[in-house]
Amino acid sequence: MKKIFKYELMLTDEVFITSRKNAKLLSVQVQHGKLCAWFEVDTKSSSVSHRFTLVGTGHEVPENVGQYVTTVQLGGGSLVLHVYYGGEA
Repeated sequence: MKKIFKYELMLTDEVFITSRKNAKLLSVQVQHGKLCAWFEVDTKSSSVSHRFTLVGTGHEVPENVGQYVTTVQLGGGSLVLHVYYGGEA
């Protein structure tokens, strides 16, 4: 069975969340001041880690960060982060 799950992303350079194998990333947005990712998951799949990299404007983009997802603004625009999804870790 497929469901949509939400995961809060910590505000660190590299973030790992536990979700399901072959989960489909739908969106990353700010909700109620917190950075969140939504995945479509098969609830019968096994659990795996998924990697995100957060890069601030003006900071160096590490190699192999994965696919660019979006840019978000927190704190009324005082913190701008560019979100990359590195897939299953």
